[in-house]
Parts: sequence; C-alpha cells; structure tokens
Amino acid sequence: MIIEQSRREAPREACGMIGGHKQTATHIYPTKNSDTSEITYKIDPRETFDVIRKMRSDQVDFIAVYHSHPATEAYPSPTDIREAGDLDLTYVICSLKDNNAPRIRAFKIGESRSVQELQVETGRV
Repeated sequence: MIIEQSRREAPREACGMIGGHKQTATHIYPTKNSDTSEITYKIDPRETFDVIRKMRSDQVDFIAVYHSHPATEAYPSPTDIREAGDLDLTYVICSLKDNNAPRIRAFKIGESRSVQELQVETGRV
C-alpha cells in the first residue's frame, strides 16, 4: 500500500501514518502531503487528529509515520532529521530511486538527532 501510494503521488512525496501494536504495523492510513512538494512532506494537524481518532476506533496505537523519497535513497534527509518531533515514533521511508525495485526502510531518530536503522519485515501492510 505504501509503495502504491508513493508511485501514485510521484514526483511529489507521499505520506501517511501507521497504526499497530508495539513494533508491529497492522494499519496504514494514507494522508495528504499539504506541502505538495517533491522534497518535503507535512501532514495537516487536523488530518493527523482525524487519523488518530480513526486509530482509536480501530484499537491500534500510532507507531510510525511514513513518507516517500521519489528520487533519493530511503534514508532520512537533513530536513527529515531536523523535523522529527516524536522520539517514540518510527520513521518509515519508501524510496522510488529505482522504481522497479522500491525500497522501504525504518528508522528511530534520537534526541541528539542520531539515526538508528530498524529491521523491517514487509507483509500485507
């Protein structure tokens, strides 16, 4: 679902939120990139609130935010690192640099703005 949305919205960055339990993603919530940009993304606070309400209804926790990099690697850009707000969230990036072989990677961004890659196992999400 993330790859399909990323391809649909290219060359702009796609974005959304992920719900689940602990480190297991079970629900994807695509959102609109209010930046409508090829190099940045922003989820409108009202849409964020609506999605969190939907997550509560679905009985899942807000565990991650995702966005795409239409032309670059799946690694947090300096802007991604600077804008990371919630240290409890996982930041998922889908790279379409090679459109025939999209790549999804996940990261934690620490207080000191350190980047730690997490293991990702893809399934139906």
